[in-house]
Amino acid sequence: MIELPGESPIWIIDTSSLILIRALLRREEQDAARDSLSKLVTAGRLVYPKEVVKELQRYQGAEQPALQWAQANEARATARQPSMSQVKEVLAEVEEVLDPNKDSGVDEADPYVLAMALIIKSENHDVRIVTEEFKTTGTKMCLAGAAGYLGLPSVSLRVMLKFEDILPFDTE
Repeated sequence: MIELPGESPIWIIDTSSLILIRALLRREEQDAARDSLSKLVTAGRLVYPKEVVKELQRYQGAEQPALQWAQANEARATARQPSMSQVKEVLAEVEEVLDPNKDSGVDEADPYVLAMALIIKSENHDVRIVTEEFKTTGTKMCLAGAAGYLGLPSVSLRVMLKFEDILPFDTE
């Protein structure tokens, strides 16, 4: 049997993965999965920047479970919010992570996710990004690609749920 790392990872979840819960899991599994994710937040093992909540507010209605979950866990999950200077450092390395076709003035979560991951990594923790953005298109670098460029591991929600024994990999 393969031995997994000893330290429990700290996961940084992206907007795309929070939205995917609804499509990936059967209705009866969704609430249980969100409860398990909330326990990880309480334990300090699942975090996200405030920009994830803002993206959910822009793209989902107030009644959407992903937004409700993110808002309910926001205070604890966003405690390590990166500073603007830390985000600018990330963008100096991977400015392509921003979508050039989006309106300026709206903060995208991706550089904040990356900055948060680098902060936690600098504290000598095992940090991993959870995202569904694995395809680079045109001039926009996907979050997983930018993470890899910066030496940060990234996985899909399904992989994270398997690792945490929340759900088996074959959830279809």
